[in-house]
Amino acid sequence: MVYTGVGVPVNVYVDGFNLYNGMFKKARVQADAKWLDLGAVALRVWPALAPINKVRYFTARVKPIPQDPLIVDRQDIYLRALAARGVDVHLGQFKPRTKKWFLDAVAGTIPRTMGATIVDLVALISKYEEKGSDVNLGAYLVRDAALKNCDSAIVISNDSDLAEAIRIATTDFGVPVYIINPHPNRACAELRAVGADVRELIPATVLKSMLPPVVVDAGGKSLTKPPAWT
Repeated sequence: MVYTGVGVPVNVYVDGFNLYNGMFKKARVQADAKWLDLGAVALRVWPALAPINKVRYFTARVKPIPQDPLIVDRQDIYLRALAARGVDVHLGQFKPRTKKWFLDAVAGTIPRTMGATIVDLVALISKYEEKGSDVNLGAYLVRDAALKNCDSAIVISNDSDLAEAIRIATTDFGVPVYIINPHPNRACAELRAVGADVRELIPATVLKSMLPPVVVDAGGKSLTKPPAWT
């Protein structure tokens, strides 16, 4: 499915990490389904909204990790395959962040010799956090609605931070927004309150919505589904 942007009514906005966390992080769907045709997912859930004008995918470049040195290469191939199929890829970023977590201490575990010298127990946890995707998604949703770039919209996410952008697109610009929740049985009340309707994404739909094993880009280069996903 290639998106031409010619006189068709619905745009699709995909929160990449929300989709990943809902479907893949806890192995709800096997890894080989990551070669996902995002437009096909949207139309399998909301077939009455076809055809698609534009698909926008919001994500960030992953960081290499010692236990999976090819993770960056796999993502790069997938993003290039999406772009070759007409998807607009919008990148946020991963930023390092250190958080202070206060620990609940059991009194009996505190050494008596320390006594009142203990003020609190904390742990400093450093990790990378994805930033920008939800903000970018909301901004483009409102932009497209204001510019009359679509008659309706599909948002694939369960992030409550998107509620205000969805409300503005709907109330101020008359663009109904249909939600696909990638976290089964965890529907976000804030999105349900502002969306035109909400449906859950189930693993069976994901498994039926794959890109072709080989995608050819505009330059004639073949982009093959990574071996780890086959």
